[in-house]
Amino acid sequence: KKKIMENNLKSIAQIIQEPDSLLPIGLLFYSKCRQGKNLIIKMISMIVGDDYVVECNTKEDLFGVHSVPFENRLLVNINEASASEFGKNIVDLMKSFIDGNKLRTANRKNIQAYEYSTKARVIATTNNADGFAFDVNNGNARINAFKAYNYMPEQIKTLPFLEKTIDVWKKSNWFYRELYNYFNNIKYTTIDILKIYETEYLKSIKDADIDIIEEFLKGLQYNTEEVNCLKGRNKISVPLNKIDESYHIIASELFRVFIEYCKYNNYTDKYSSRKFYTNIA
Repeated sequence: KKKIMENNLKSIAQIIQEPDSLLPIGLLFYSKCRQGKNLIIKMISMIVGDDYVVECNTKEDLFGVHSVPFENRLLVNINEASASEFGKNIVDLMKSFIDGNKLRTANRKNIQAYEYSTKARVIATTNNADGFAFDVNNGNARINAFKAYNYMPEQIKTLPFLEKTIDVWKKSNWFYRELYNYFNNIKYTTIDILKIYETEYLKSIKDADIDIIEEFLKGLQYNTEEVNCLKGRNKISVPLNKIDESYHIIASELFRVFIEYCKYNNYTDKYSSRKFYTNIA
């Protein structure tokens, strides 16, 4: 937990120390209400300036015909992200927006469309536990997902106090200076920022509403692992992606490869051979 906290602080520090260097990684924070998620966004906004931070609360804010949330921004906060609003593949949507080398098209009202590049980082904050999923076949090299535990006692009382305190401090130059100096003095490397943590919450997102067997079968055409098959009366070893109708794959071999696939992708569902055979029959 300490390493994860340090990593999050380093990610914020990188925004402040190297605003023009966009690294291909986003953050997703989940917790119950009033645990301080938005305080993180507020602190970043205080340092870089409110004009460089934008909050998207609806799909229209993010994908609207005339919406350009990523232009001239350093941070885009997808606030209270939910499957009902943004779609179940919210994590995939985040991944599509954190490629700084990709030109985007701005289509503002009454202005001719034009292309622009972005340096905006993406942080999603939510108290919606369900409904997040992404395509694990494409890998997860871009998202760190964390769940905050309910550590703040009587948060209904304490968090409004903290927020009001910060609002008062915002009027004091010393607070801006100390906050900036704190993050500006954090040491980090690019490897630190790009490290992916296989948290339990990340695993639960991977497993959410994904048909594991269907995803496994789709991937067989790219799988070069050799399995035992029957061709006529001969038992031979053939790469999975080379098997056609002339081969009969041995069921236990396919199940073995499936179990290895589940372990590799950190799927937590338990499958017996009977359940597996029933689902592919």
